[in-house]
Amino acid sequence: MNKLLIVVFVILFFGNYAAGQNTTSRLTIESGGSVNFYFNSLEKYKNGITYTDWTKLRIYYNDTTDAGGIGIYPTWKLDVKALSPTIDGDAGNTLNLNTIELEATGNPGSTGVQALSNIDVSLITGGAITAPAATVIFITYNCGKSILTPNSLIGKNPDHYVIDIVFTLGRN
Repeated sequence: MNKLLIVVFVILFFGNYAAGQNTTSRLTIESGGSVNFYFNSLEKYKNGITYTDWTKLRIYYNDTTDAGGIGIYPTWKLDVKALSPTIDGDAGNTLNLNTIELEATGNPGSTGVQALSNIDVSLITGGAITAPAATVIFITYNCGKSILTPNSLIGKNPDHYVIDIVFTLGRN
């Protein structure tokens, strides 16, 4: 029995937050814009699948004032959330969102492994002002791995499951 999970990403951009504030932010997905988890062995059902550093994000964030100094939001955060309350299968089956756990690496503000949720969860907080195209973040995915909460796929119905995920870059 095979299971397939496809993850599609949407990018959000932010501009100026207030008069006198010159906030520039860009979030670019350079690779790993979709993830397919194929559960085609008993070992994968038991132990889950991990894709280390699968998605590569490039972040640019700069906050200045009209006078040229550092603005009032000198740090950024990277949030993630699912666009639906469950992971839905083509045959009508569902999985809990916490079946997928994510971790961002490449920044000292990383918050560690986080379970997927349909509300914003911070993967990085307190990111520093960056030079253009200088900050690279990698996202690792765990599916059915049970790092934070029990989320084994043993006993779950085989299906082609799909979930859309949104990464949001914003001020901290």
